Amino acid sequence: MKINYIDSYIPTGEKYAVCLGSFDGIHKGHKRLMEKTVAKAQENGIKSAVLTFIYKPEKNKVFPVSENLKRIEATGIDEVFIIEFTEEFRRLSPEKFVKRYLCDKLSASFVICGFNFRFGFNREGDTDTLRRLGEGNFELTVEERVTVNDKTVSSSRIKELLKEGNIAEANSLLGDCYYITGKVKKGKQLGRSIEFPTVNLPLLPFLTEIKKGVYSSVTEFEGNRYNSISYVGNAPTVGDCGEMLLETYLLNFTGDLYGKEITVKLVGFIREEKKFSDLEELKKEIEQNIKTSNKQISECEYI
Repeated sequence: MKINYIDSYIPTGEKYAVCLGSFDGIHKGHKRLMEKTVAKAQENGIKSAVLTFIYKPEKNKVFPVSENLKRIEATGIDEVFIIEFTEEFRRLSPEKFVKRYLCDKLSASFVICGFNFRFGFNREGDTDTLRRLGEGNFELTVEERVTVNDKTVSSSRIKELLKEGNIAEANSLLGDCYYITGKVKKGKQLGRSIEFPTVNLPLLPFLTEIKKGVYSSVTEFEGNRYNSISYVGNAPTVGDCGEMLLETYLLNFTGDLYGKEITVKLVGFIREEKKFSDLEELKKEIEQNIKTSNKQISECEYI
């Protein structure tokens, strides 16, 4: 998949089916939009594209931009065109947005967006505006809301669920497991003293809040997959570490993962964060958590 910053992109005359949105998280609703964009492009012998926005600095994100791009690529989209959300862009009228990006830059033949898409200065433009401005230039398809358990699938809803620790429902909106990817860093290595050595991933400060506590998880690296349990928080029992981290114990694994990139998929919430009187009490709790974790993983449809 090719990635372009659209303001520096020189038009080639290539025509596109264009999917519009901010796309934080790439959930079931986003996937449907992109799959329909790919299908429309293939039907008409043109390329499929996503036109999206990046806010700097990043904040309160479901996934980092790098992961969102991987998730877009998985839908089969040919190219992504990125708009940096500058003050100049914020002040762009709906008319200028359509002319500059959809017509002049991308020669869009088809445009696909969600029912609640807004654009232009003060979000003045809606799908009716887009349809009017596209007349004679492109065909517009507006997708209706996607629901799970009668609730609209949205990035804001996913963020609420992660904050509540309702990882199972968040996963049902994403259509797969919420995950965190990063390089393993050295911790205090106290897990070794209670026979549960863990690997640590720092949580990026611009990611959305995840409820502190213990989760069932699956950890992947270098083509391998292990059942695991993961803790999100500041490690109160062993002394507050000063930063939010994801601490994971891999079942049936021996080896050194320091410096290696791993992906931890959160499957289900086990318990809230709490402080133990000593490490022996913590060890007993972990043993019980492992039983719960294995059960939740066995029942998860996304693993």
